[in-house]
Amino acid sequence: MLPRESGISPIWHPLLGGTKLARAGEVVGAIAIDVARYIDSPESIAGLHRTGDPAGLAGGDAGLVLFLAALARYEDSPIDAAALRDKVLQRAVDALAARALDSSLFSGFPGVAWVVQRFLPAPKSDGGDALAAIDDVLADHLGRGNSRELDLISGLVGIGVYLLDRLPRPAAVVGLQAIVRTLAERADPDGSGGVAWRVPPEELDEDDRSQYPDGRFDLGVAHGVPGIMAFLARAAAAGIDRERTSALVDACFAWLLRQERIGQGVSAFPYWIATIGPAKNTEFAWCYGDLGVSLAVLTTATAAGRADWRDQAIRIGLAVARRAMQAPPRADAGLCHGNCGVAHQFNRLYQATGQSLFRDAARRWYDHTFSSCQAGKGIGGFLSLIRDENLQDVWITTPELLNGAAGIGLGLLAGMLPIEPDWDRILLISPLRASC
Repeated sequence: MLPRESGISPIWHPLLGGTKLARAGEVVGAIAIDVARYIDSPESIAGLHRTGDPAGLAGGDAGLVLFLAALARYEDSPIDAAALRDKVLQRAVDALAARALDSSLFSGFPGVAWVVQRFLPAPKSDGGDALAAIDDVLADHLGRGNSRELDLISGLVGIGVYLLDRLPRPAAVVGLQAIVRTLAERADPDGSGGVAWRVPPEELDEDDRSQYPDGRFDLGVAHGVPGIMAFLARAAAAGIDRERTSALVDACFAWLLRQERIGQGVSAFPYWIATIGPAKNTEFAWCYGDLGVSLAVLTTATAAGRADWRDQAIRIGLAVARRAMQAPPRADAGLCHGNCGVAHQFNRLYQATGQSLFRDAARRWYDHTFSSCQAGKGIGGFLSLIRDENLQDVWITTPELLNGAAGIGLGLLAGMLPIEPDWDRILLISPLRASC
């Protein structure tokens, strides 16, 4: 068993101090001012680009609520973050009632509802639950078993993340049981006691279908097997069809570790693998790569109470950290695959394990985040690099959570404040129980 380093207590330790803390405060303040300007007057933001539904979690108001809620705990905030949080939260509530959103966590109504239920007051004893109708709709939809996507970003696992936070409500139990049942039915055994979930060829675009005629196994947390595994482990810990769910977790863990490529000088866990077609290498990030995988394994180990799995998560993470201490920074800083996302994940690993290499890697990538800030550009000095519909890389100005400035602000606040963040539950990378 890998030893836990001494000297760390089971609370959240802010990693940034001295000049780094001062710099983080400046950056967060600049983001806050521009986010407030965007909320009050989006037309005043030059070159503004918005993705997805304006109420959504990844690119809309629901994600901004999470940033503003964290900012409200920062006593040096240059804006009244609590008041703005409530304003934007009300806009998200209104959107739920006013228009149809899709059923994904990051773009649709489950993500908005996940945020709403965290900040709306609990219903009075004589009043109804504002989200009960959503739970009932999801339970009915899931019971029909006609969902295609299984992943965290767009599919069943994302809905499951919302429903886990709605327990012990009966509709949440029914919906989670249906998700587990569907995942069990669609699991692909490997003949050696392992299972995984294949992306079938009909869900690929035309070019990918020609390369992967039998489909492929996605190894990213955002869209693939590690995210499914981490969700199932949490569902099992919550008592959802425990025997069957735990068996799926055991088999999936065995399958995932067999895919690891050690000592090849590339990512141990590529974007994807396939029986026909090439594996695709990746950098370490949350959405894809070894860093996200290590945290998904740690989340799984914690939920399952498996110290041996925890050791595997730390081993994978330490290998990534050694690479990260020498690797160049990313072009941008977003949570999904940018500098601040990398820093936050190493921060998570440090808080969970006490390993000093994780602390050092986190601080290095916070420095990379500061370096990618350009005063006067974008939102708070940050532009975001995305791939457009023509598959060209373009720089955009966006306040959004997953790829934009709000997510960068959240990652920095997690390095500044002695408060364990709870917003990264949606990323399935929080192995510790969030304290607030």
